[in-house]
Parts: sequence; C-alpha cells; structure tokens
Amino acid sequence: MPKSDHYLTVREVHLLLERFGADEWDNARRCAKLLCLGLPHVAADDLVHEAIVHFLGGKRQLPRNIEPLAALYEVMRSIASHAHSRIKNGPFDNEIEVTSGHDDFDDEYNVPKSAIPISLASPEKIVQDRELIAEIERLVVDDTEVKRLILSWSEGNFGSDARFELGMSSNGFAATNRRLRRLLAEYKKRSNP
Repeated sequence: MPKSDHYLTVREVHLLLERFGADEWDNARRCAKLLCLGLPHVAADDLVHEAIVHFLGGKRQLPRNIEPLAALYEVMRSIASHAHSRIKNGPFDNEIEVTSGHDDFDDEYNVPKSAIPISLASPEKIVQDRELIAEIERLVVDDTEVKRLILSWSEGNFGSDARFELGMSSNGFAATNRRLRRLLAEYKKRSNP
C-alpha cells in the first residue's frame, strides 16, 4: 500500500468532520478544555478549531486506521503542548502586560522610571479556571494515581511520556485513564443535567 493510502485526503477529512455528531464535538471540547488549563489566552473552541485547520490545511494528516476523535485529540495536545512550552520557555511572563506612563521617562537614559503590571486574563476566566481546578481536585481526592496523572498532564507530559514519568505499566496507565474519564463523565452529567 503506498504511503499516501495510509492517510485520508483533505476532502475525506472534511466529509468525516461534517459527519461528527454532537457527542463527538462535546468530547472534543471537553478534551480541549482540559488541554487549555494553564493557557491564559486559549479557549477550548479555539483549540478545536486550530486542530481542524491543521487537518484541512494539510499541515497534519489523518491516518485511516485511527479513530478521528483520537487523532483530533493528538493534534490538540500537540498544539497545547507547544503553547505551554512557549509560555514556560519564553522570555516574558505572558500573564502580565507592562506599561508605563508617558510622563514617567528618565530623560538621561530615555527609559521608563517605573512600570505598571496589568493582568491580561479576565477575572471571569480566572474564577472559572480556579473553580474547574477545585472541582477536579474534589473528584480525585481519593485516587492518588489519577492525581499524579493529572499533575503529569499539567506539566505537559502525555501518552508514553506521562506513563514513563509515573512509572506505570501499560495496563495500569490505561486503567488510570479510564478511571479519570469515568470521573469526568460523572461530573459532566451532574453539571449538565
């Protein structure tokens, strides 16, 4: 089989995405919300949209033998991971904007005498993120392995990297993932009756 036969064409991806149901889009958004934690200016819908653009623009290819939602998740994870890396390794704190008053310049060096930090995250977004994190912490309070998995994810480790960091077997890692998914599904049912 030629290499090009291993992947869907852009047209096939477009048709596949058009057939996505409401449940599949809800799952994609739920995954995106989790991946966006710690990214101050990235909304879940924007992450989903960016992943779709990667597929439809030909930047990423969708293998024929992989579930479309799993492939979409991997692209979103990759985008979020790069964003986390840019924030972590960047020269600036992305949470703070520094401005200065126009009249507050040092004439000798032509630089501001003082700077005023301004948070770019909205108060609503900060409260929403804190409430979501607190709810997740309450959900997993009794499961140390799930807590460790979430912490590993928050540090940008996914898949085999997270499994290796946590020192889990493949079966143990899969079981922990399933427990977490069940907890999140139960939470979703309670919060969206």
